Amino acid sequence: MSKQQFLEFQSLDLRVRKISPPSLFQDYPLVCQNEDILGTVLPLTKPGAYQNVDQIAEGEVAQGTTNYLTFTPNLRNVYVGEKFFCCVSITNNFIKEIRGVGITVKVTVGTTSQTVFTTMNKRKDIILPNNSYNHLVPIRPEKNGKNILSVIVKYHFQRENETTFSKDLTYSVISPIHVKASTTILNSKIFLQTHLQNITKKVVCLNEVKFESINCFNVIDCNNIEMNNNEKNQTFSGKMHLCFKDQRKYLFQITPKEGFEEKAKRVTTIGKIIVNWQTKISSSKKIHTTNVPIKIPVRPEIEITIDKIPEDVILEQVFEVECRILNRTNDKLPLRLSYQYEKMKGILINGLSGVDLGEIEPFKPEIITIKMFPIFPGIQEIKGIVITNLITKQNFTIISPIKLVVKKN
Repeated sequence: MSKQQFLEFQSLDLRVRKISPPSLFQDYPLVCQNEDILGTVLPLTKPGAYQNVDQIAEGEVAQGTTNYLTFTPNLRNVYVGEKFFCCVSITNNFIKEIRGVGITVKVTVGTTSQTVFTTMNKRKDIILPNNSYNHLVPIRPEKNGKNILSVIVKYHFQRENETTFSKDLTYSVISPIHVKASTTILNSKIFLQTHLQNITKKVVCLNEVKFESINCFNVIDCNNIEMNNNEKNQTFSGKMHLCFKDQRKYLFQITPKEGFEEKAKRVTTIGKIIVNWQTKISSSKKIHTTNVPIKIPVRPEIEITIDKIPEDVILEQVFEVECRILNRTNDKLPLRLSYQYEKMKGILINGLSGVDLGEIEPFKPEIITIKMFPIFPGIQEIKGIVITNLITKQNFTIISPIKLVVKKN
């Protein structure tokens, strides 16, 4: 680098600062009436004479808060989905005027780089000595992790060759809310439980929590209470804020749409959880989770259930149950009934193991009466009943063991 270039580099001051609205509340929600003046409860921090502040803030910042925007000396941590503004300021401290100044701002996440702002097609014609060239650049991070903000500046002195220099700033994008989902399948209905926790040291306001399903499902929000006047109230009584480490659960019921039952059985994901949240006096932000995975249980070819269990089972007295066998295939299947006596220590089965049942029709239940003899009191389980497909030699057992109480005389 020549002495002249070194002087030019030292005489161009490039600053990048984050502009943020003030926090909505620190420890508890800020409660005020409509006639209250916001300026009496928030610190007054003017943003300075930077161009386009009012214009860009309009619609993005709550009414009356434009004068409360604050500068942050560095980017620090940024929340995913939270739109913020970077003020890029170039000051000419050189004795000469600068011409053809262009700015390009790029954001790099991992191996992907994206240009979020540029003035290369419409450059600043001239910057006089001791003057500044300023721009507000909106940025909305969409992914968690390490981000790099690169500001590239191009300019020249009079007729000299174009000069380029850049500045990189590193910041972390984190999620303010930890989202965890679990699914339960009951009677062909899917129940999705969403668990939210505030992992920041600030209070987070939850404006909306909803589930966006894929096309073949209907969603019922189970977090509203239907009142007598047909109005719906939130189960949390309108308390939509979470303090540090606070937790909250939401429940959604998901059912297949009419005509999509078969397609719903083959899906591996059911949709996304969307959390609309807010920590500052500004527009709300959204967290879009990745698709919620689900493993639809595959029903076996042969379904075995136990029906008609007597209400009172007395020790050392024979009782009867009905074993219901259902062939869920489209073909007749030769089946065999057998017992695993060792799996029922408190109950003996009165009958021979290895009885051929013949060919069972598709979707036509076969009812078999089984006599049992309890030998121990207390809670016992009925299991160990096995149906064998004589063609494939595949064994099928009871879907869920049956528990019963054996009483003494």
